[in-house]
Amino acid sequence: MNLKTNHIVKLPGFLFGLLLALGSSAPGEAASLSQRIGTILGPNGIVLEVNPSDPVFMHTAHFTSSTLSTLGLMVEQLAPSAADFPAISTVPGFTYRYDPGLDEFERTSTSMGPIFVERARTIGKGIFDVGAAYSYINFDQLDGKDLDGLSLVLGHGESQVFFDETATVKFNEFSLESHVLSLFATYGLTEKWDINVLLPIVHTTMDINGNAHLDNVVTSITTPGGTVIEGPFHFFDEALGIVDKAFSVSDEKTGVGDILVRTKYHLVEHEGYNVASGVVLRLPTGDEDNFQGLGSATLNVLVAGSWEDSVLHLHGTLGFDINLDEADRSRVRYAGGATFQILDSLAFSADLIGSSNLKSYEVSIEVPTFGDDSFNTDPPMPSGYVTVSDRIRTDILDLSLGIKVSFSDTVVGFANVLLPVNDDGLRASVVPTAGLEITF
Repeated sequence: MNLKTNHIVKLPGFLFGLLLALGSSAPGEAASLSQRIGTILGPNGIVLEVNPSDPVFMHTAHFTSSTLSTLGLMVEQLAPSAADFPAISTVPGFTYRYDPGLDEFERTSTSMGPIFVERARTIGKGIFDVGAAYSYINFDQLDGKDLDGLSLVLGHGESQVFFDETATVKFNEFSLESHVLSLFATYGLTEKWDINVLLPIVHTTMDINGNAHLDNVVTSITTPGGTVIEGPFHFFDEALGIVDKAFSVSDEKTGVGDILVRTKYHLVEHEGYNVASGVVLRLPTGDEDNFQGLGSATLNVLVAGSWEDSVLHLHGTLGFDINLDEADRSRVRYAGGATFQILDSLAFSADLIGSSNLKSYEVSIEVPTFGDDSFNTDPPMPSGYVTVSDRIRTDILDLSLGIKVSFSDTVVGFANVLLPVNDDGLRASVVPTAGLEITF
């Protein structure tokens, strides 16, 4: 072919994924998606009117600390989860070797190989491959639970009198979607050495609405003077006796995701067996607060192995993601499966793709606290600050099913779906991907 703490807040795991969209800044056009969600229950959390009017019990912060800590911890976990979508293989189609006797390139692979799993073969010296792929990711589950209908309970823990009072927040609709256009290019520096760059452009949309309900369980209180006052005590509007409040937020952002710079070296080729090693540098170019980046640089060191004959291609990879900013967030990544070359121009692949934290890591934020003696001001003034934290660990496993079609010697198209195998973390029930690559 011719090709020239202080305070520990324990939350159910599925709540953590919910909140990358929940930050704590005032709304506005410049606010990130996470900041927009943080204001969904008010810029200072749930701040209420109270009955009675006795100065001893005139506090206004109520559920502020609980709101900010719950939402804040979710934000810390959700952002990197939403941005950790799989990358197209550096060699998504055929591989080649230059034959000086014929003065042309010949194929070295009998298979078009997998779509997302890195293959051991390199593209070939002087070969240039470019492509684009589109993926649609609708995050609809956290730890196997639907985001639509998700509920969480906020406590009034800073008050001894109202310690048992709670607010229940229910999300009737929680839509967080990513449209990812991946542009990639691979060049063969030598017969055994490739270099690749992948640039994702991410459009993220968010649409959330729900209801907050005040669970007034305290029936009466006694003032220091001995006066008994009957409840209920907490309202969104005391004059109207309102204990329910609707909330909603919608927004969208477009930006560059985390750029990948990848290189791979072909180590072994023997009787259909191939082994390669590679390095992937992930640059923190994506905006974490808009669910488009991890928020830190990572370095992945991997080994890829394969075996192939005229019809079957078996492949697998093992790599370690070293988080250069937070070592505790490093992950092991693994994948394996088979490609069946049904026809010379048609292939089907099935793979398992997974990643796991090497150990649990801590997420923490600093939030204000409010004592009963600080609630006589509006807006309320904090009496101090505490660090709230929790530890996170996820094991992600997906089934990848794809097809490849060779339209010519230089053009290969592909389509794929990712299906979750387990329930950990923030997930989409299906992730479709389609793309095209051209070799020069």
